[in-house]
Amino acid sequence: MLGTLCRRLGDFETARTRTKEAYLIFKELANPQGLGDSANTLGGVAWAQGDFALAATWYEEALRTRRAMKDALGTAVSTHNLGVVQLEFGNYEVAKSLLRESLTLAREVHDDVLVSMALNNLGNTYSESGELEEALDAYQQSHEWARRLNDNQGIASAENNLAIVLGHLGRHEDAVRHFMNALGEFKRLGDLRAMSATMSSASDSLVLTGRRQEALELISEARKLHSTFTDPRGVCYLLEACADISAIEGEIETARILLGVSEAYRKQIGHPMPKRDQERRRAISNRTSSNTERSPGYWVDSAALSLVDNWLTNRYTPQP
Repeated sequence: MLGTLCRRLGDFETARTRTKEAYLIFKELANPQGLGDSANTLGGVAWAQGDFALAATWYEEALRTRRAMKDALGTAVSTHNLGVVQLEFGNYEVAKSLLRESLTLAREVHDDVLVSMALNNLGNTYSESGELEEALDAYQQSHEWARRLNDNQGIASAENNLAIVLGHLGRHEDAVRHFMNALGEFKRLGDLRAMSATMSSASDSLVLTGRRQEALELISEARKLHSTFTDPRGVCYLLEACADISAIEGEIETARILLGVSEAYRKQIGHPMPKRDQERRRAISNRTSSNTERSPGYWVDSAALSLVDNWLTNRYTPQP
């Protein structure tokens, strides 16, 4: 469909308009295949535009339609997409149920790409909910599938996710190795947002393995990348990376302020901190309201990034 093509090209408004027109035609014709496909595309457009509630509505309709048709592949796709949205909402048990169903169906219909994706997102769900050993197993399987498929994006994502879990398990040397693998893959792919996120995530493991200067270099580079695009989530990851290093080095008040701003910004953009991280950071997240309470809309990227700039100014001197 034209709407699907426009979505892939990033023309979301045209995609939404054309796909909605197709949806209404399919509805009038009582064509369930077209209804399921167009509802799924509309869910993808809403997801890409950050409207996760609307994405869930469309994905739920696509899933109902495809279940009624007994369309195994379509159901596998829809349960996967809806599971990812439920993960975004922090509904971990619902997400796990949907993603497990997607994985089972993908294996039954021999869709290897979807198997790899479902394993990766099931790993994300386990990871964010704090089930780290289960996450590690899912990511290792996803990594293996991505290699079989020569899926460089999947390989990079699995490397990064493995590194995050290994860091939380205290295996920081292994985490650094996987972070560097992921960063190399993302660089080859030209994925600047993923590069920035990986740089932020790697920083505490680098500090804990005695590579503080390298950690600061990565945070500085990630900050520079944010001058080329807008990514509120990535800004939160940067703030939290700075907070983690501050906490490791005993600067608790600085860590509290940075985490407070990140928490406020996360609430503003509707992206809650994963359960996995909440307990680890609770001890330093009880901030004073005078430092972090702002009117709605205050924490735009530029304001939050200025805190990263100030943090770096006091700690990092670029090496010649």
